[in-house]
Amino acid sequence: MAQASYLTITELREQYDLRLLQQLGSDSGAPLSGDPPTDSSGILANAIERGSSDVESHALRGGRYTATELVDLATADDWTLKSLVADLAMGHLFMRRGGTAPPAIENRIEQAKRDLEDLRDGREIFNSAPHQTAGKAKIVVIPAQDRARLNLVSDLPYFPHRRTRVI
Repeated sequence: MAQASYLTITELREQYDLRLLQQLGSDSGAPLSGDPPTDSSGILANAIERGSSDVESHALRGGRYTATELVDLATADDWTLKSLVADLAMGHLFMRRGGTAPPAIENRIEQAKRDLEDLRDGREIFNSAPHQTAGKAKIVVIPAQDRARLNLVSDLPYFPHRRTRVI
């Protein structure tokens, strides 16, 4: 199965300068033509797939997202996802050339890498309804008078007695 692409070349064009994409997408020395660039060699498409793969590998870790949810986000035009893929794709395009990116683009690439780490660790989420209410785990202490009425399994006689007051 081919890697899902969460961004199109047209959308990449909305994020980055056309002339830059035309130069990075060609190995012949002549820039690609068209707006968006006609990517007959697949260089831009490959970079987008690699950026999408990077996002997917971090987002799927720990079961925080599914591949279907990521496709749904891309279909719903979530630009948090698309911008992340665009910045990572540009990183792959510049690495392919063996040169350094201009400082502004390099900053975006580094920020995208930090965002991937935050996404993987749960410090950042995509703007999707099931995950918007996700948060930190909470500990709730049930008062002793309420526990007596709840008749919990842990309160049965074969569990050791617990202290209900601080001594």
